[in-house]
Amino acid sequence: MKGLAVRRQSLAVATLVALACTACSGEPTDPYAADTEPFKALPKTIEFRKWLDEQGEPWKGITKVSSTAPDAATIRVNEPYDNEEGAERLIRLWGEYSGTNPSDLNVSIFDNDTGFIYANSVAD
Repeated sequence: MKGLAVRRQSLAVATLVALACTACSGEPTDPYAADTEPFKALPKTIEFRKWLDEQGEPWKGITKVSSTAPDAATIRVNEPYDNEEGAERLIRLWGEYSGTNPSDLNVSIFDNDTGFIYANSVAD
């Protein structure tokens, strides 16, 4: 009887370990780092997504942000920013995020899937 109880306990522990390992399958636990395919979530992408969320703005449509300076960025997008109006709105939001006047920005907004340029803001 005692051997059976030990086996059941071992099986229960093994099941818990298997479930725990399934939960840590390498998928990002930070929601801001998820859904950026085919790109790896860059730190600037995660940071900008968090900022958008704090402002009450949609953030899941941002798939990649490359930025080497506050006034410059290349942003890849999906819905709701995948049109001219959404892209222009995103440029304004990038200006607020970076603390840069929109007329001083160099920002390009690209479609994530097709590479189509929805907006290209060039500093005056």
